[in-house]
Amino acid sequence: MRVAIAQVAPILGDREASVARVASCMAEAAREQTRLILFAQTQVPGPLPDPEFLRPGSLDSITHGRLRARFAREALNSPTRHKPLGGLENLASLARDLGLVCVLGGIEREGAGAGGKLFSSAVVLDEGGGATWRRRTILKPSERTFLNPGDARGLAPFEYAGLRFGVVLGPEARSPLTRAALAAQGVDVWLVLEGPGLPAPSAQAAWLAADGVAYVLLAAPILRAGDIPLDLPGREHWLLPAELLLPGGSTIASPRGALLHRPAYSREAILYADLDPEQVAQARLEFDPYGFDARPDLFEARILRTPE
Repeated sequence: MRVAIAQVAPILGDREASVARVASCMAEAAREQTRLILFAQTQVPGPLPDPEFLRPGSLDSITHGRLRARFAREALNSPTRHKPLGGLENLASLARDLGLVCVLGGIEREGAGAGGKLFSSAVVLDEGGGATWRRRTILKPSERTFLNPGDARGLAPFEYAGLRFGVVLGPEARSPLTRAALAAQGVDVWLVLEGPGLPAPSAQAAWLAADGVAYVLLAAPILRAGDIPLDLPGREHWLLPAELLLPGGSTIASPRGALLHRPAYSREAILYADLDPEQVAQARLEFDPYGFDARPDLFEARILRTPE
């Protein structure tokens, strides 16, 4: 099964332009016979202002409010029974037409206008044109004035082409309980949607692969000054004076923790790998931490899908 990671910059705070870049990568990956493509966290409409590319102390309350309003306006709409695709209708149709699964990070707005709640979410667009959503449960301190934490609804792997895929966003990949809650349901491939601030993506991917005895696809964000529109509120005051603001570092690791693809830094790229379910099975003959060797007679993971 051929899979891909698209390390492509968004147009910060512009949903339409960011979606167009995603669509272009999907089409390119399909030409390489790819079955699944992964994008970074908050790919649409791009990462919120972060200490990684902020001048220290530059984000005053007025600019903060204007930025939040801009991202709320450009965010994806929360799915509803009547509109389950939340503004991703074109990408869902493209995934169906190309015959691939697209896993995309986005900022999701629940409620109308700038006053709605914002979440960092992952959307799985399947081959049939449908979508499955889940919200990130853990936020960094710098995000808590912009975003709301999600709950455990949707915290379940999905099955595709004989493999089970677990989706984690940012800090969730480093949370033992989150990993265990997902892995106990069976995960052969970890799909990690990273955001700003991960210092060593290759070490993170290799460690997570060895910990779960599973493949890891880690999508890290890339952002350049030229990807930030001139009309973004306060741009000239809070933006660091550098061309490369987020360096990327996307990579792919095997179930034994070896890197299958060198990390891609400082450039846009599409990374490809061929996943073999047999490699997962063979690696787990030595140690199966969430299967045969999990000791369910002693330990169990309980997920509170509706908070108590």
